Amino acid sequence: MALNYPLPAFYFKVRIDGISGALGFQKVSGLEAKTNFVSYSHGNTKQSYDYNIAGRTVYTDATLEKGVFSGDIDLFEWWKNNLSTAVKRNVQIDLLNEDSDVAVSYTHLTLPTNREV
Repeated sequence: MALNYPLPAFYFKVRIDGISGALGFQKVSGLEAKTNFVSYSHGNTKQSYDYNIAGRTVYTDATLEKGVFSGDIDLFEWWKNNLSTAVKRNVQIDLLNEDSDVAVSYTHLTLPTNREV
């Protein structure tokens, strides 16, 4: 399947373990990963350059915005329970195209809730 970028409008479908059904959001941010590189040089070598070795990968916090839920309180209950103790859950975030087909999928993210509404 060939992707044509940019997609005309963003629409995300989010599935969270323990919450029934898929949730719809218009904006998801923070789906980023950055790998820091470490410069390394051998002590006993004639090479005049350093090697770049992959170091720690850092992931940013995902933020879900502009979602409306009528009559479904599972997400609110999860958020409310996390005010005292953070409970992580597996999350799958799908970016949908104009035909509501999955264009890009981010899976197996383990996210705690942010304590803001």
